[in-house]
Amino acid sequence: MIWLSLAFGSPLSDGVAAFEAGDLPRAVQVMEPRVHQGWASGALKYDLGNAYYRKGDLPRAIAYWRAAGQLMPRSSAVNHNLALARDDLERVPSPAGAPSFWMRILTPGELGLVGTFFVFLGSALLVARARRREGSRLPGVGFGLFGWLLGIIAVLGWWEQARMPLAVVVDGPATLRDSPSLESSTRDAIAPGAELAVVREVGGFLLVETGDGERGWLVDGAVLRVPR
Repeated sequence: MIWLSLAFGSPLSDGVAAFEAGDLPRAVQVMEPRVHQGWASGALKYDLGNAYYRKGDLPRAIAYWRAAGQLMPRSSAVNHNLALARDDLERVPSPAGAPSFWMRILTPGELGLVGTFFVFLGSALLVARARRREGSRLPGVGFGLFGWLLGIIAVLGWWEQARMPLAVVVDGPATLRDSPSLESSTRDAIAPGAELAVVREVGGFLLVETGDGERGWLVDGAVLRVPR
């Protein structure tokens, strides 16, 4: 975590120093606003999750670890910590997963870079073939089309993440309702720490989906939306 102080400098370095000194409230106070202001650092989100875990706030720790996992899907530390935290929870539905299976391995940005490489490779092969005026265009065209396909998949993955963001129930059980109204019939109470996909938002209510496929409406304030 020390390297973050060098990368981001003051005042974030104050949060790093507070974390190392065991002053968790101060560490959270400094780091959390940076995360919600759009700092695209998986390490920062991971460390914020660690701070909440040390404070005993499992739901928020899970939320920030999920945020870190979107940027570092192959991180053994993130996945290990999530597994430990989930084991300490009781009566929560299965966690909502990534929109696509490949996002458990790559981020949309990483897949986009791979696609760009294949487009460049295909273009280079076509240029080389044109200069030689011999050979088949098929390899160059094939690599180029494959690169474009990966790029399209990457954009769709990014869009899916934005369209169905994640949220975690915090502070207390959240009441699952049949419609976006406090007067609607209640279906169930979802325990803190539940990881949900947000399908839609209507007037302060969120239509959410569990990892088991169950859907219902929750009050927006009952959850912490996982920052992207």
